[in-house]
Amino acid sequence: MSTTPPRRSPLALRALASSALLAVAAAASAPAAAAGAGDTYTLTLTYDPHNLVAPPTVGSFMLGAEVAGHPGVFAVSDFGIVIGVAPDAWNYDELHAELDFDTTTGLFGGAGIAAHAFTSYGDQLDLNSGGNTWKTDDFVDFHCTDDGCPDFHYGTYAASLAAVPEPGSIALGFAGLGVLALIARRRRDRRA
Repeated sequence: MSTTPPRRSPLALRALASSALLAVAAAASAPAAAAGAGDTYTLTLTYDPHNLVAPPTVGSFMLGAEVAGHPGVFAVSDFGIVIGVAPDAWNYDELHAELDFDTTTGLFGGAGIAAHAFTSYGDQLDLNSGGNTWKTDDFVDFHCTDDGCPDFHYGTYAASLAAVPEPGSIALGFAGLGVLALIARRRRDRRA
């Protein structure tokens, strides 16, 4: 004689869905593990409001080997960011010995020393470590000639570790969504 398992009440299902979604949120907000080689970062460049000739620019970079003698400071193994509007847009894809990143402060270079990224044509982007500021003389924008800045662009930068959810968090999230879908289906069946 087979017995069917008792059905869970809608309140129990809601509680299960809520706990799964809360677990996902907690995992997302948990302190990040120590930085290591291979971590990918998102780099956002914001233009100076007085020199706003292009929208804020987003790029990315990856941590390489840790720089000897500087805990928390990593060499950048892969760097890419595009500045400017076509046809005057430049892709910074070449590395330089000074392009190091401190995962503790979120700053490039050493104390007060700029890190330099270059395009394949040798155009330079300075990421100043003193105040998260950047400057580049890469492209000439004709909107800028009236206020005396034909060759330079300025702004601030921010770097953040790209969020990569753990497999357990993804599974919990899908479980929570599945329970919510089940609740919605039961409600629909009752109305029919």
